[in-house]
Amino acid sequence: MKFKPPFISVTVAFFLFLYTWLNIRVGTLLTTQIHLDLLQIFTSLLLISALILLSKQVLSLKALGIQPSGFFRSLCYSLVYFAIFKGAGILAFGSPTQLFSQNIIWSSVLVLILMAFTEELAFRGLIFRLWEKKHGFLIGLFISFILFGLSHLISPLGNNPNSDSAGMLTTPVFALLVGALLGPTFALIAYRTENILGLILVHFLFNFSLLTG
Repeated sequence: MKFKPPFISVTVAFFLFLYTWLNIRVGTLLTTQIHLDLLQIFTSLLLISALILLSKQVLSLKALGIQPSGFFRSLCYSLVYFAIFKGAGILAFGSPTQLFSQNIIWSSVLVLILMAFTEELAFRGLIFRLWEKKHGFLIGLFISFILFGLSHLISPLGNNPNSDSAGMLTTPVFALLVGALLGPTFALIAYRTENILGLILVHFLFNFSLLTG
């Protein structure tokens, strides 16, 4: 292993910070949804490329969880959790409020897919797996879900010009809920199935359901 987990974690955090800063900084100059989406698509592809290049230095694609084996179990487990999570939320708080004032467009869907891929690759594929291999499951779980929650303190989605709840996705409470409720469960599924592809699809469903109500 060429790089140790702390170095990889700090590097990933830097990449994510740079990605978010760039989207927010440039995004303030954009006034339409399509232009904001195209910016996020471009920066997401750059971030994914950087993460894959970094990952290849320490882990194989199979070790990251990008493989056919375990996909069906990963998808089924995460879909069950998604159904429970959404059902419990509706029972506790009623129907969610739609965050977008217009129908979501194709470019926004692509943004959500790329964001789901990026976060699963970074947190469950790379950070969790490195810490888990080096220090065990619990340490990997803790580090990955803490960083996952912190990454949601600042989100490009909170600057969406068509959002009825601007900034809602950047609140500490939201970041805490994301980290506490999704992070450990997704890490456990990745650990048990050795696959993150199913998680990527369900992570997209989570994001899509948040934005469309």
